[in-house]
Amino acid sequence: MVKKVKLGLVARILLAMAVGIAAGFILPECGIRTLKTFEDLVTTLLKFMVPMVIFGLVSAAIVESGRSSGRMLAATFALVVASVVASGYFALGASASVYPFVLSGSLAGDFAALVPAEPYFKIAIPPPVGIMTALALAVIVGLAVVSTKAHALSQVVLDCKKCVAWMIGRIIIPLLPWYILAMMAGLTAGGRIVSLLVVFLCMILVSWLVSLAYLVAMYCVSGAYARKNPFKALWGMRSAYLTGLATCSSAASIPVSLENVKGLGVRAKVAELVVPLCATIHLAGSMIKLVCCAAAMILMSGRTIDFGAMGVFIFVMTATAIAAPGVPGGVITSSLGALGTILLLTPEQSSMLMTVYLAMDGVGSACSVGGHGAIAMAVEKITEKGEKE
Repeated sequence: MVKKVKLGLVARILLAMAVGIAAGFILPECGIRTLKTFEDLVTTLLKFMVPMVIFGLVSAAIVESGRSSGRMLAATFALVVASVVASGYFALGASASVYPFVLSGSLAGDFAALVPAEPYFKIAIPPPVGIMTALALAVIVGLAVVSTKAHALSQVVLDCKKCVAWMIGRIIIPLLPWYILAMMAGLTAGGRIVSLLVVFLCMILVSWLVSLAYLVAMYCVSGAYARKNPFKALWGMRSAYLTGLATCSSAASIPVSLENVKGLGVRAKVAELVVPLCATIHLAGSMIKLVCCAAAMILMSGRTIDFGAMGVFIFVMTATAIAAPGVPGGVITSSLGALGTILLLTPEQSSMLMTVYLAMDGVGSACSVGGHGAIAMAVEKITEKGEKE
């Protein structure tokens, strides 16, 4: 009996890219327009669902975190928020410094010259609310539920998160490989696929190098505060980093990460709280990928980076990223609205960004997992001071 081979999401994305490129060379115009129609329909569906995804994830995260308290938990959460915000600004600074030298003018010209095929028809499905409205509503409702201890509404919010997880897992994720296939076919038919692949590889390399540099900076700060050798501590997390890179999952890396963190001299009770919590809310790697890719897309479209808009994007995505873990694809799905409304990326640019983001899924997971040790060392120092007071 032949055993079925089940491909992971990254493998399916890479396969979809390859098939899409091949299809772009051999399909006639009617086939390309058919795929473009499918791509446009999926884009419309994603835009419609994004506000619901943001509300479901953020409101539930506030309700769930409101159930716990304690100095150690508060310190961990605060450090995670600081790390995700800092990673965004670190990636923004690196991108603004590096990309003008590595993205040549000819590549930018090829990018700007892209003329996507026209779909046969379009269907307009306006989203129920705007991105910022959904985020503000999620925060207000979440805080109100926690403050009033409204148990029935609390359950509704948590059930809403389950529905969002179902939408992403059963609708968005299965559609993504086909969506990317259609997009790559259209780009290939436009005659600029070689230039675009060069840009894709550049974005992946820059994102990976920036994530490594951020980990070094993170351990230098944490090591100085905790009075530990930062490079020795970072090397001590190598097994967790490689596990995150291979599995593309922070959750799957918890056992190895826990062992590595304890090896840094962090007490067991601190490590056993910090590591599982960070595995669910610390997504610095995802933030770095988003910012690096978004900055590249902005520059390749002939615009300059608006640091004010990027700052708003970083804070909006910090709130979403911290709420999104546990829902595969939650971060990139919820970012699509902000990419369009805040950074003014076109649907085609957002689609290309999504492709690159998903293709280097392990890079983000490895960076996030690698940072667990730095956060644990800082929490250890903070709790030691609190116990002595």
